[in-house]
Amino acid sequence: MLPPISIDHPEKIIHPLLVFILMLLLLFGDVAAQDTAMNSKKNTLQTVTVTGRKAAIERRPDRTILNVEAFLSNAGSNALELLERAPGVLVINDIISIKGRSQAAVYIDDKPLYLQGSALADYLKSLPAASIASIEILPNPPAQYDAAGAGGIIVFRMKRSNARGFSGNIVSENIRGRKTRLMQTMNLSWRSNKLYLYTNASNYDGAGFSQIRWQREFIPGKTDWPILSFNQNSYRLAEIHEPYLKLGMEWQATPKNFFSFAASGSLRRNNNHTQTDARKNFIRPEEDSIIAASSSNRRRVSNLLVHAGLRHLFDTAGHELILDVDYIRFNTAFNVFNTAETSNARYEKISWDQLNGDLPSDIRIWSFRADYKYPLSAKSSIEAGVKSAGTTVETAATYDIMLNADHQHLNRTGFNYREWIHAAYVNSKTRFGKFSVQAGLRAEYTNTSLRKYTNLFPSVFLGWKPTVLSKHQFQLSWSNRISRPDYADLNPAAAPYDRFQYRIGNPLLQPRLADNIELGYTFNNAYSLSVFYNRSRRDMDELRYIKNDIYYSMPVNAGKKQSAGFTIDATTEFCKWYTSISNILYTHSNGITILPDQTLHVRGGTWNFTTTHQFRFSKGWSGEITGNYVSSQPALQYIQQPSWYVHAGIGKKILQDKGAIKLNFRDIFYTRVDQQQMLNYSYMHINVNRRWDTRSVTLLFSYRFGKETKADRRKERSAPEERNRLPGEQ
Repeated sequence: MLPPISIDHPEKIIHPLLVFILMLLLLFGDVAAQDTAMNSKKNTLQTVTVTGRKAAIERRPDRTILNVEAFLSNAGSNALELLERAPGVLVINDIISIKGRSQAAVYIDDKPLYLQGSALADYLKSLPAASIASIEILPNPPAQYDAAGAGGIIVFRMKRSNARGFSGNIVSENIRGRKTRLMQTMNLSWRSNKLYLYTNASNYDGAGFSQIRWQREFIPGKTDWPILSFNQNSYRLAEIHEPYLKLGMEWQATPKNFFSFAASGSLRRNNNHTQTDARKNFIRPEEDSIIAASSSNRRRVSNLLVHAGLRHLFDTAGHELILDVDYIRFNTAFNVFNTAETSNARYEKISWDQLNGDLPSDIRIWSFRADYKYPLSAKSSIEAGVKSAGTTVETAATYDIMLNADHQHLNRTGFNYREWIHAAYVNSKTRFGKFSVQAGLRAEYTNTSLRKYTNLFPSVFLGWKPTVLSKHQFQLSWSNRISRPDYADLNPAAAPYDRFQYRIGNPLLQPRLADNIELGYTFNNAYSLSVFYNRSRRDMDELRYIKNDIYYSMPVNAGKKQSAGFTIDATTEFCKWYTSISNILYTHSNGITILPDQTLHVRGGTWNFTTTHQFRFSKGWSGEITGNYVSSQPALQYIQQPSWYVHAGIGKKILQDKGAIKLNFRDIFYTRVDQQQMLNYSYMHINVNRRWDTRSVTLLFSYRFGKETKADRRKERSAPEERNRLPGEQ
């Protein structure tokens, strides 16, 4: 057994307690100043003029809302990049976490986004910010939400017109970095008193690149292989094409019955081409070798979602019954073709190999849910509901392998998986005096082809507000949640990423259970402070190991993990033309992972600073600059090195304020570099450096038509947890 390894990551900047105290002083000092100024003017404010400009960040007791259009520099960005400026959210190497907790569940309009891993990141990258109205961050969701998502829930609210008659908007974005990306979005709708018809269409067509450098230095005497180093440089060109279409209808059949129907689908075509040059340096007299490798993989992903719903009102006081039925199909055709030629230091050919693989998969999900809401009084209500969801997964793997003149055909047994989840919940809300209370309990029974288990998930929310009109509000929340493995993580078949990287699933992977508690304070919906503590069991992470010259990655249950930290957010309007929005997130984590041959102990802290400065000028002109810094972060087997970026943009309203032109500059100094230092290998040192096409210029044009009016709408819902666990890109 290997000796225990401790990754103890010391703080490299000011101690967090000192920063916490300083920020409190600044926060409450500014709050007191604003409170005094408002009180001095309260007798002179006789008339209030509402300009209609939304706050960039709204802070509510159970969630934080990011209004996308309030940020000028969002032009040319995508859904994943939007999350980088959401308070409490951290995105590193395409991994999304909320206040130190990974595996957040992602929804779109209360419907789950049915992707995981890098495919989730790729989908969010192809979703233009211009099609998103807001993002809601729920660290501790109540019982009516699925228990899945140990890291919390992120809800993307898509743009939707409330205008009577015919209305819509169009957005066209041209993004130019070293490669070009084009995004077009169109939303059309027609609304009458009882009928609402709508369609959303978008198309993403673009390319990007990544450069990856691996440096492996072997320690002499620590391995039987007489090697000193193995270094590789890779250049990957990625081409993505994805059209998307959604059609929907909402119909008020009677004064008490509302029907809804929606169907959406997309076809994602992703072609990746990678060229790699690698060199192995051996201990003499062994001769060095040079490897020239090429990898091409093609992925075709088609998905279909059909939704039908009924909402019945028993009265006008909130007594209602909601029924939802959903069908989801997710079909993937994946082909990979790898070739490699090995030569000696004199470039004399030694050997060559080739792999051609097909890995198709088909996933189908059926879901039914019913929710009943009953108001007990003007201040109290109770909700209850049930849900059943069934999933089938069918995969296959076929490989043709050539090694010099030898040919081998492998037809692996397919991975077939079945799962049913049955759930029931009850949730109650009440207000008495200065306090508000919400408590719920959710029970879920899971029956799969691998195991069966039952879990209870309680949640409690307490709020305190001195008076109804008070600007001060305190809240305390606690919830217990689960993250089940996504379906691809359970598939034991090895899937090649390129010539030197493979990913293997783990059918023994267990669900992750987490307890989350948070205490928060909000002032005037402009300033907030929260402290949090999270504890998880059977935490899931990636275990990486090297065999010969192949780098393998496999998900494992990474033992116990604890994290604690704080967030501070502030929105300050210094004058009519200048607003500052800043937030700080600090997280300290401590985890122990016991593997069959090794024990890993990881602990350390991470800082995330984001600040945005907005400027509003005359004649429709505006400007914005955003900066972000993320300190180094400890992980299971590596240290993520610090990174930072600066974005800036300008904009002008045109066509009687119905149109807009925006020019945006992203990653101006080209500093968004992903660097990792591997630490848990006793026989070698590894450094990884990745760079993408992050520096770009965007020109955006948007135009809207139709008169906006307020109209009630019912939120759409679907099969959230199951869709979040669909497979990602290998």
